[in-house]
Order: sequence, then structure tokens, then C-alpha cells
Amino acid sequence: MKFKQVAAVLLFLGILPHHLSAQNPIVQTCYTSDPAPMVHDGTLYVYTGHDEDKADFFWMQEWRVYSTKDMVNWTDHGSPLAIESFAWADDRAWAAQCIERNGKFYWYVCLHSKLTNTMAIGVAVGDTPVGPFKDAIGKPLHDGSWDYIDPTVYIDDDGRAYLYWGNPNIYYAELNEDMISLKGEVGKLEQTVESFGAPNPEKRVKDVKYKDTYTEGPWLHKREGKYYLLYAAGGVPEHIAYSMSDGPLGPWKYMGEIMPLQDTGSFTNHCGVIDYKGNSYFFYHTGKLPGGGGFGRSAAVEQFKYNADGTFPIINATRGAPCAPTLYVSGSKRREIVLPLTLPHFLYLLPTDRAEGLYFYLFQFNCSSPLPFPIVVGRGAFQVLNSILTAFDGRFFPRHGWASSSMYFFRYAHSRHLSAFSRFTISQWSTSAL
Repeated sequence: MKFKQVAAVLLFLGILPHHLSAQNPIVQTCYTSDPAPMVHDGTLYVYTGHDEDKADFFWMQEWRVYSTKDMVNWTDHGSPLAIESFAWADDRAWAAQCIERNGKFYWYVCLHSKLTNTMAIGVAVGDTPVGPFKDAIGKPLHDGSWDYIDPTVYIDDDGRAYLYWGNPNIYYAELNEDMISLKGEVGKLEQTVESFGAPNPEKRVKDVKYKDTYTEGPWLHKREGKYYLLYAAGGVPEHIAYSMSDGPLGPWKYMGEIMPLQDTGSFTNHCGVIDYKGNSYFFYHTGKLPGGGGFGRSAAVEQFKYNADGTFPIINATRGAPCAPTLYVSGSKRREIVLPLTLPHFLYLLPTDRAEGLYFYLFQFNCSSPLPFPIVVGRGAFQVLNSILTAFDGRFFPRHGWASSSMYFFRYAHSRHLSAFSRFTISQWSTSAL
């Protein structure tokens, strides 16, 4: 009976590689730029732009929404907002961010304005995170300059809400409680070497090498009493850097790079940061989807941990998304365990029912491999796995001994070539071999 239950679980899991194909870019069906995450009611939403196929510029007509409950399975909610949603706009649906307040969802966007023939900041409103959305005020929230792009929004603990935007200048404004009007005047931050690595654009001296230079794409958030302003920096190509402050409007202190220049396949980058289910995630974009590039960008994500002093670690782009392993026990009984990853090539082993000699294992493959997925197997699997690992010049061995975690036991095991398992599908595992 137990063996039949194992076989049934294996057959059930045969569909999981399709549903759990966690990878970067996180969306494989179209180009999705400038990701902006938001958490609401236990679900993480990502709001993105949409680069057109075979584009030779940032020709973007709409925004899209995706959601997940486990950082593995993503739901495509389509495009609930586009240029046509704003009667005053006619082009360039560029970077945007959505936020919730008092049961309404406010989506701050930038668009080319027909009123001034420049870029402008707009705002749409909806009753759910996925819309439908409509222009909240029938006109730009702020209009009149080519560098009015890439808005980011944050609501502080005291209820005050702030907008930042701009390229290459950094603009800011406080929002009224209605979230669709500005409170007071729009300000412009004074960039200095101390605050952002270089002075304001008009004050930069030609041929002087500065620590860094703010470019575009700000992202404002707060953690443990500290404010963070992340942004694309360095001109073209862009890396991600950040500054910190004790207040939402500064003074800011330049802190360094987060994602250095590397082979992302895109000469721009745009980030968003969010905490979700006890983990921190860094969203960005690359040009790594087939046919992609600087004008065909795709959203990606990395799980990370802040340093002990609250600063960011260096985060590098990968082809794998964060792991959310799931343990299936005895057919219909399902438990979910999320295990921390500390090295890129870890495999997790969880045996149960040891006294009966029946083992269930959860394997979470290299998070940088194309298809990480769980497999549940039974008796004799240890020998089968060892033979397969050996074929790829790998090893299966205890790493830190046994340790208890709640009612489960697990031990770490490591192989230098776990990514080779991406060549296998569940159907290639024979239940008769168990």
C-alpha cells in the first residue's frame, strides 16, 4: 500500500515541472520591463512594462500584472492599463508602480503628454490589485518635462505618502491623503558626491570620474527606521546603486552598488524591493529572454538577506528564481516547508517514516538551473540517485549531519553538478526502480 502511495505521488508530480518551472526571467511569454512588486492580502503582485517584439526603441503601449503566492507559480493577469486609458497621453508607457491605500489601488505611471509634448506623471485607480483601472483625475498629476519619468511611491508609517521620479534629476513631492493630488510644491533633490556619488548633472565636470552618478528609476522604501532610495546609476550601461537616509526626504548618503555591471543582456536596469513571507526579494530586468536585449527586457528576481547593519549585499543576476520547496507526504497529505538557501547548489533531503523503512525525499535543485522542481521517491532511491549523480561526476553525501526541524528531519547534501538534473523530467523516473 505504501509503495502504491509513493507511485501515485510520483504520477501526480509528473505535472509539476510545468507549474513549478521557477526561473529567470520570471515571465517567459512576453517581454516585461521595470518590475514593481507589491504585496496585498498574502499575494505578491508584480507590475511591469511591456517591451514590444523586435523594437528599436522603448516603444511601449501597456502595463501588465503578474502574481504569485509562492515565488514559483506565476499568474498572468494581462494588461489592465494602457496608453489608451489616459486621454491626454499618446506614447511611451514607461516605468510605473502601484500601491494600496484605504482599499483602493493607485498606479503611478509616466507617459508622453499630448498637452505639453513632454513626459508627465499620471495616476490610475482600481478597486482590486489587478483592476480594472481608470485614469483617476483625467489629466496628468504632474506635467511638463522630458525627465518626468519612473515614478516610485511610498506611504510612511505616519500615513504621509511620497513620490519620487526623474532622469537625470531627482524630483519629489508629497501626496495628499486622496493619493491623486500633490501636497505643496514639487522639489528637486540636490545631488552631491556624498548623497548620490556625484553632483547635479549641470554641475558635473567633464572627464572627472565620480564615485557614481544617479541616472533614473528610483525605488523608495523603508526598513527598521531607515529609508532606502535605490536607482539605476552610472549612465549607460546601468548598474543598481542606493542611498540611505533617516527621513523620507533626506539628507541622503550614498552607500554603493547593489547590482554591479554584468552580463544582463540589457544596457538599462530597473529595480524594486519587497519583503514577502519572511524573505527579501530584489526585482530587476535583463535582456535574457530569447530575442531580447536592450529594448526587449524581462523581469527577474533574486532572494537576498540584508547585511547585519541594514545595508544591501552585492546581488548578482542569475537564471534561476528563488526556491519555494514543497514536501508531499503519503499521497494526499501535503505540507509546505520553505528552507533557507545559503549556497547556490544545495539539494534538500527530508526522510519520514524512518522506522517503517519508507522514505520520502524532497529535492530542490540548483536555484540557478532552468527547471528546479520537487521529486518524491521511496525505498531504494538512495542507490538510484547515487548512480545517476555518479554519471554526472557528482556525489551525494551528508554535509552537516542530522538536524531536527519541527517534526521533520533533514540533512544538507551537495553536488557539483546538480544543474545537470534539469535534463530530466519526472516521467524519466521509473517507479519500478524504487
